[in-house]
Amino acid sequence: MELENIVANTVLLKAREGGGGNRKGKSKKWKQMLQFPHISLCEELRQTIEKDYHSLCEKQPIGCTLFRQFCDTRAELRRCVKFLDAVAEYEVTPDQKRRECGQEVINTYFSPKSEDHVPEIVEDMVNECAQRLEAEGVQGALQGVHQTDP
Repeated sequence: MELENIVANTVLLKAREGGGGNRKGKSKKWKQMLQFPHISLCEELRQTIEKDYHSLCEKQPIGCTLFRQFCDTRAELRRCVKFLDAVAEYEVTPDQKRRECGQEVINTYFSPKSEDHVPEIVEDMVNECAQRLEAEGVQGALQGVHQTDP
């Protein structure tokens, strides 16, 4: 591992050296590699990139991080992100603890009396999730409640 680091550092230093003299650390090759393409070359790419929640916030790690940072600036959005995290936690909870975890999610985020109540979840979905938790037990009680499509 250490030998690989030494080799990588040596290659980096050689690349930075470039032609020597006043250009140390400013290799022409590196400068060309790091240069952005002309805007006219990016227009087609701009049209083809998906600009929806799933693409920006779930597929791209940086998009997810930026989205969460934005949501942390507003209390109503922070509640929604906490809810999504709780549902994700519910989905990976072992079966023997899943009913308890599901009930906690329902009490915390579905109850209008709760401080973390998420009013965006419609009453029909709340009732359906509660019924599924009682009837089916642990499997799929909160399924579909966190979908992003309207």
